[in-house]
Formats: sequence, structure tokens, C-alpha cells
Amino acid sequence: MFTFYVGRSGSGKSTALVEKAVEMLDASPKSGKPLIFIVPEQMTFQIEDQLARKVGGMTRAHVLSFSRLAYRVLQEVGGFTRDRLHKPGMHMLLKKVIEKTKPELRVFQKAASTNGFIEEMERLLTEMRRQALTADVIKPTEDANRTAFIDKQHDLHLIFQEFENQFDGVYLNQEEMLKLALVYLPQSELFKGATVFIDGFHDVSQQEQNVLFELLNQVDEMTMALTLPKEPATMEANELDRFYLPTKTFIQFAERLKQQHVPFESVEFLPGKRYRASGVALIEQNQDYSKKSSKESSDGSIEIVEAVNRRVEIEAVARSIREKVRVNDLRYKDFALLLRDISPYEDLIKQIFKRYDIAFFLDDTRTMMHHPVVELIRSSLESIIQNYRYEPVFRAFKTDLFNPLDVHTQVYRERIDELETTF
Repeated sequence: MFTFYVGRSGSGKSTALVEKAVEMLDASPKSGKPLIFIVPEQMTFQIEDQLARKVGGMTRAHVLSFSRLAYRVLQEVGGFTRDRLHKPGMHMLLKKVIEKTKPELRVFQKAASTNGFIEEMERLLTEMRRQALTADVIKPTEDANRTAFIDKQHDLHLIFQEFENQFDGVYLNQEEMLKLALVYLPQSELFKGATVFIDGFHDVSQQEQNVLFELLNQVDEMTMALTLPKEPATMEANELDRFYLPTKTFIQFAERLKQQHVPFESVEFLPGKRYRASGVALIEQNQDYSKKSSKESSDGSIEIVEAVNRRVEIEAVARSIREKVRVNDLRYKDFALLLRDISPYEDLIKQIFKRYDIAFFLDDTRTMMHHPVVELIRSSLESIIQNYRYEPVFRAFKTDLFNPLDVHTQVYRERIDELETTF
């Protein structure tokens, strides 16, 4: 049985999934079939935390992303004999492939040497593999007239085909893990008779859909939550619609369920459970600004503040947070600061929130190049290669990893500074 939970943001779909799992865990905490949550990578901890707080433990509940699901299947059945290939490794392999195919390229022969070409090609090939497409899909026909488009198609097919020849059967990455998991899932005993909950996705790739429908053959029940105002009236998705991606996902799943004669139903959730303030609820319900909406008086839940610069803006936010924590008995985890682009505000948030003693987590990817261990390795090797030149030697010293454990870090930093001034 397959069930769709459809409703607007904040209507209670995710809460209903968690409460259903909690009810099943309370009824039988240790024995029983597995309960599987399949969510995006960044959402796994949130669901685990909710289950742990409500139940006190998760003996038979598992929260998995697609990559972790594939890992669990391959760990049980086999398939980890290949070398794991991450993004830098993909770039190196692609560079080798492009150098080999360069003489036969018609359009990309010169572009292949420019900065960013390898990265763009890696994105394209990764997306094609996510959608379960092969090189033959983009192969130009024999009798096709030579045009710029056909020449590009020829080059892409050539690169993709050579990449597949060198990658398949030798290396393993996230897309390949899903592909292998699809093959080994029928042999796995992990999901037999399980109840599966899918949440947090607007769009599901073809490869991920294939895994879910193979999984559907083994489980007793599968429920998927989608952010939609209501069940689509037709089996066509409008690309200009704000809910285009979840609508397309619903239609794709519904069509495949019908083809496989799997019964399914939709449960619609009414809006308004999350947004208690009428002002916030009004914005959520009227996101399509091309349509005229009725004017309503403000209830004070939305405040627009104009600041002369970013520093004053973040200062105002910090003061507001401190005031609400003090007056309204809130906690710092009850606040979220949403930004279109975090980079211009990152340093200001670190400085100002620290000054106001506000604990915060900054959701930003940090490069490993500046990690002390990585810097120690780089500078040490550079020192050896360059016959212990001044700059790499002191870069290695300033990582603080040469300092004795029984001496305070600040003491050794001062000694290194004194040594540096003598050069």
C-alpha cells in the first residue's frame, strides 16, 4: 500500500509521519518489523532527534538518506570491493578522459583546457547518472546533418562513453552505489515487511525512484509526504506553477504505481497548524504574487525594519533575539536567521552574535584547505621540497600542532613570533 500525504508547508505532514512511527514504537519498542525514514542527508539528524526525544530510543527505527540506504544494502549483501571516488577523484578521471578524447572532439577541443570545464562536465555527467541515463541517449544519429548542436552532442557522447568505460566496474561513488543497491536489494533482508516513510523531497531523481519502487516490492507500507496545496487534478504539471516539482513527483509516482497495479491513496492536510499568526499565514497562502489577494490588517506578527548598512541590520537582529529570550522565555534554538546570500553577513554574524553572547550555528560549507592538519601536511611537504624555506616552515609552526602538550598554546605562539622576527 502506498499513501501520499499532501498539504501546504506547516500543515502537519511531517509531524503525522513522526507520530505514526512513535505510536508503532510505543506499541512494540523492540520486536516487530523495521521502521524506515528516508529523508535528505541534512534532515537525518532532525528526525533522529525527534524520535529519540519522543520515544527515548530507536531500536527498530532507522533514519536513512539515499546514500546511506545504498551503503546499508551493500554492507549486508556485498559490493564494496571497488575504490571509492569522490569529487576530486572524479575531476582527475575526467581530465584523463578528456585528454584521451581531445583529438576527436569537434567543439570542446579548445574549451577543454579552460578553467571550470572539468567541473561543469562533472556536474553534467553526475546529473545524467542520477537520472539513470547512459551515453547512448545522447548519441547523434548516423544520418544527422552537421550542426553546432550535433557536434556538441557528438563530443558529449564521446566523453561520457569513455568515462563509463573507465569508471564502470572499477570505481564507486554515490550514483554508482544507488545503481548497485538496485541490483542487490532483492537479496537484502533489511527491509522485508518494513514500514517506510519518505519526507523532505520535492524532486526525486530517476535512479532514486527506481530504488524506491524496488523497495516497494519488499515493504508492507510506504508513505510519502509532498508539499502540495492539494492532490493534482490532472496528470500534467505546469512548469510555471510554484509547486511544479512536487506536482511532477506526485504524477510520476502515481503513473508508475498504476502501471505496477499498486493501490495508493492521498491524504490531504489542511493548512494553518504551524502559522498561528495571521500575518505569517497570509504570506504563506499568497506566495503567488501575480494574483491579486485581499488586503488584511496586520496583527503585528510581521515587522519590516530598514537599516543603513548590514552591521546595523545584524545588530538589530541580535538585540531583538536577546530581548525575546529575556521577555518571552524563549531559547536560542527557537530562532532562525534566513538569508538569500550568507557570504556578506558571515563575518558580521560571528562578531556581533559573539559580542551579544548568542549561541548559534552557521550553516555554511567551510573548505578543508584551512584546517590545521591539512595545512600542516601541505606546509611540511612544501618545506621539504623547497629546502626549508622561511614561509612554509612558519606556516607549519603556526598550526600549533608542534607545540608540547604540557605547555600553554599562547606561550609557544609568542616564542614562534619572537623566532619569526629574528629572520
